[in-house]
Amino acid sequence: MGCKICKELFNENELNLRNENDNTNNSYRNNNKNGLNEKTNINRENYIKEVINYINIKRKEHNVPPLTELKELDNIAQNYSKKISTSNDLNNSQNMFKGDLLGESLFSSNRPIKASKLVDNWYLSGQNYNESNPQPSNYTQMIWKNSKYIGIGITQGNNGYTYVVANYYPGGNIEKEFKENVLSKKNLNLYGSNILSQSNNNNNFEIEYNENNNNIKPKDNTNIDNVEFTSEEFANDALKAHNIYREKHHVPPVKLNKEICLLAQKHANMMAINEEFIHSHNTYKDEELAENLFMWIGYEITGQNVVENWYNEGKDYDYEGDFQKGCGHFTQIIWKDTKEVGFACALSKNGTYYAVGHYYPPGNFIGEFGSNVFPP
Repeated sequence: MGCKICKELFNENELNLRNENDNTNNSYRNNNKNGLNEKTNINRENYIKEVINYINIKRKEHNVPPLTELKELDNIAQNYSKKISTSNDLNNSQNMFKGDLLGESLFSSNRPIKASKLVDNWYLSGQNYNESNPQPSNYTQMIWKNSKYIGIGITQGNNGYTYVVANYYPGGNIEKEFKENVLSKKNLNLYGSNILSQSNNNNNFEIEYNENNNNIKPKDNTNIDNVEFTSEEFANDALKAHNIYREKHHVPPVKLNKEICLLAQKHANMMAINEEFIHSHNTYKDEELAENLFMWIGYEITGQNVVENWYNEGKDYDYEGDFQKGCGHFTQIIWKDTKEVGFACALSKNGTYYAVGHYYPPGNFIGEFGSNVFPP
């Protein structure tokens, strides 16, 4: 059920989002088509260090010590990644080290993913973590306090997929030990406080803008006159998150606009249909809308975690400056002159979520940051 805001704008429809995750013991099975492939020309050693670095950033947020790379664990993880690259069987390995069962996270896919996004994918398994009824997941293993060492394995299979294995020692996700090992992140609940959590890294998927990209093909449900709005809950969630952040930065709230939401839904649908992650150039009142995009795999996205990812770009923002590369999603969220917004998401057949945020009047104009972007 949606909240009152969206019920006044749209018929009550819900997006039928699929969750194809299979948590088994300490592992996570992800067969959605997003990951690494030969075209990434990845430097394995650097990628491993990046994955470990991003995991340690998450651990720091939960006040637990960082993990140290152990070459013996790298070798174990590498051998298992080779094994599953031929079998395509992502069951937990049950590998041992020094007589103890290792913790393990698994990932396979055939499309590029940055180390930060891989870690975010594993971490997001904790979005519904219940302290009173803890369940093992990649999230709990990643921040397990008593785990000290980690190893990463990466193998490209003949089927075009890349398989990633993370092994932890001592292993976590031990029954009756969750309370002392899975520590809460301060201010984790966005809605519960005006003091919001801020990530130590930029979690946004990097987009390369291409003026000449004409790959979007006309399909059913892409004309604004017949688009069905299927993102009511997502839009309300995103709106609430925006206005909490905007209040923190001392700018007026924004409100949902039906037509802008439909434009956002149109573009989300088109990206999902065509598996394309590109800007829309949608216009409203003869002016091109500002746009924030987000792409995710593995778990159903919410308006809250999408907006939080956009907002986290601002962790190092210099409020004395003007335009700053890599902060555009953040500055658009809190742009003072923006009054109306539209949000939508769609799920592709391959299990990828695409989210769109549209803003009117648009922000991020060079020379106007000082009068629109304020410190908290």
